[in-house]
Amino acid sequence: MDIKRKLNEIQDLLSDEQEEERKIVNDLMFLMFGRDSAELPKEFEIECIMDNEAVETFLREKLELDVKEVVLIPMSFMIGNPRFRIELN
Repeated sequence: MDIKRKLNEIQDLLSDEQEEERKIVNDLMFLMFGRDSAELPKEFEIECIMDNEAVETFLREKLELDVKEVVLIPMSFMIGNPRFRIELN
């Protein structure tokens, strides 16, 4: 699967009300910018105001990623910018 193409497709499908999902896509597009590989790294972080389950569901169902784990980084929540560490299989 070409993740860059998938990210562009999903970005076009998201409505204006889906701000948090758009943040995830933008974070991933930024992560892929300038990479030689066409694949996401096995571990990365994203920032959004969603819960673990919603983040995992979005990554699995919309982006078709094989997610192993989604973990909220506790300190990020305390400072008001929730970040999640994502681990792919």
